[in-house]
Amino acid sequence: PLDGLRVLDLFAGSGALAIESLSRGAADAVLVDRDRRVARIAQANLDELGAGGSARVICSPAQAAAGRLAGEGLEFDLIFLDPPYAESEALLAELGPALVAITAPGGRIVVLEFSKPHLFPFKQLYNFYFKYVLPFIGRLTSRDVRAYTYLFESVQVFPEGDAFLGILSKTGFKQAQCERLTLGICSIYTAVK
Repeated sequence: PLDGLRVLDLFAGSGALAIESLSRGAADAVLVDRDRRVARIAQANLDELGAGGSARVICSPAQAAAGRLAGEGLEFDLIFLDPPYAESEALLAELGPALVAITAPGGRIVVLEFSKPHLFPFKQLYNFYFKYVLPFIGRLTSRDVRAYTYLFESVQVFPEGDAFLGILSKTGFKQAQCERLTLGICSIYTAVK
């Protein structure tokens, strides 16, 4: 239950995580995405939910939005973070002080990311699917062919596991943990202020 929690969704995309939090009792939510088109989609999804005054969308780079929210003296109990893979380490180093400032004492940061499975032969099948099959399907169904090849490439450079836990700790969070799901296809990273 998320009753009464204040939620921040950075790199919110369509806002699915914040919207789910609101439907589970979160008191309010702020969604941030730097892409104006995507921010409009998030706003439409909030409007459809009827979130009204309990949520707002900010179209801004995460660094600027986090600084602005810190300047407003806002604190959040739960922060969802989905940074672009290739930028994760540098971005978190830059965002770190503002993220810590806007996290309420005892508040939690949650990062859900694709990761690389390590189990044979699942690892090989997954890599083949991710590198060749998914981009092929993407070319047939989407105008943005690059997005499907970018996903595989970006997962390869993401600092996963202990490396990412170290980044969270350096940022100023404590009790950083990683839970690998679905045979290692994705990981949930959590840490507490």
